[in-house]
Amino acid sequence: MGKPKQLLNIGENSLIQHVVKIAESTSYTPIVVVLGSHFEWIKKEIKEFEVTPVLNENWKKGMGTSVSRGIIEMQKLNSNLKAVFILLVDQPLISLNLLNNFEKLYLQTGKKIIAAKYDKTFGVPALFDKTTFEELKSLSGEKGAKKIIQKFIEKEEVVYVDFPKGQLDLDTKADYDRFIKDFDGK
Repeated sequence: MGKPKQLLNIGENSLIQHVVKIAESTSYTPIVVVLGSHFEWIKKEIKEFEVTPVLNENWKKGMGTSVSRGIIEMQKLNSNLKAVFILLVDQPLISLNLLNNFEKLYLQTGKKIIAAKYDKTFGVPALFDKTTFEELKSLSGEKGAKKIIQKFIEKEEVVYVDFPKGQLDLDTKADYDRFIKDFDGK
């Protein structure tokens, strides 16, 4: 894409600033931003936010290592966490309203995972109860949190939030160009 996708602009912000602003609008703290390649460059982009940037030295091994690194760091910062959100920078259509819906369902249902549902699948953004932390910390390789969500589906411990816009995932220059063409500042 010519530069790290986290630094691509949407409106007046970079993708990473956009997602961090939404995360900061929730009641969830601490906020840990797990980065890999170009750590120092991207870290500068979020220096004015109340977040903890963390280097995942194993980022080349896959997203599972980033999830694990993030949970470990969050527990170091707050050993009494009850739940965590996992958000991705390349899903720019998340919103505070969406995340509030996750939290509301979590409190109402007592389920262990509240996951997004889109395009005939499920995944992140998702909210994970503390009872899932050990499994999240054990992730490695290309498999991310979806593997754990699937396990908890079998235990009937997952509730979904419809998020049709979640299928938009900015993985290529073409994805980004299409998104920017239609982006209206939301």
